[in-house]
Amino acid sequence: MDDLDFLHANLPEFEGYDDEEARHHTDQRVRAWVGGSLADVQVRLDAALAARPELREQLEATILRCQFPDQKFVLRLDATHGIEPALKASLAACDRKLVELAQESCHVDEAGLGQILAEINQTFDRRSQQVPAPSA
Repeated sequence: MDDLDFLHANLPEFEGYDDEEARHHTDQRVRAWVGGSLADVQVRLDAALAARPELREQLEATILRCQFPDQKFVLRLDATHGIEPALKASLAACDRKLVELAQESCHVDEAGLGQILAEINQTFDRRSQQVPAPSA
């Protein structure tokens, strides 16, 4: 299954990247999916996280990151008129990875949570870097 098919099958109301509104909705849905999954992890691991305040802080910071759009990413996407197939594929690969990590987080214990959070943050960073700065 390619990345776009995966996203259509696993991310409710996935709209894709073909126009500005769809890209905004896709960004919102990806962030909401990841953030919601991590909020569930926070509840599930609450007792274990009491003994790991640094891990709790990392989890809370990642959940907060999911609540707000990356303005650099959004502004660059808005400046993109007609998204190239290579960029669409790259964004879809990052979004698929984020959805998969969110799914994986539902089964992780506190020992594996730090790695999941690091991968989520790295993937959000890589996703943002995929969109080129507008030319002057």
